[in-house]
Amino acid sequence: ALREYKEGASSLETNEKYADALGPLQAADDLDTKDDALRARLFSAYLSDHPSKARQLAKGVDELKQIGEALEKAGHGDEALEVLATYHVAPGLTDEVIVLYLARGLTDVPSRPIGTGPRSTP
Repeated sequence: ALREYKEGASSLETNEKYADALGPLQAADDLDTKDDALRARLFSAYLSDHPSKARQLAKGVDELKQIGEALEKAGHGDEALEVLATYHVAPGLTDEVIVLYLARGLTDVPSRPIGTGPRSTP
């Protein structure tokens, strides 16, 4: 069954029918969770059709960035920010998490920071 799922998905991927390939790829991944090449194919299929669902398969910062870019391109900027905002450094080994913030639409501030000048008296 695993081979049939992989071959069926391969044919669909060749024809760039990633949405149609999701079913057989997911079924194959469910049967063989240790095949990283299969995980990468499933990740790419989700990235093409449902980028937010690709997050559960992402390995590393580069794949998270790909998801963020795909979400941004699809007009889901808020969701893209969420994807890029957290990264577990070593899942299962530590609870350490890196949190990234992205600022947009910033405006220039005066060259003298507020609150550093002489006080005005009433």
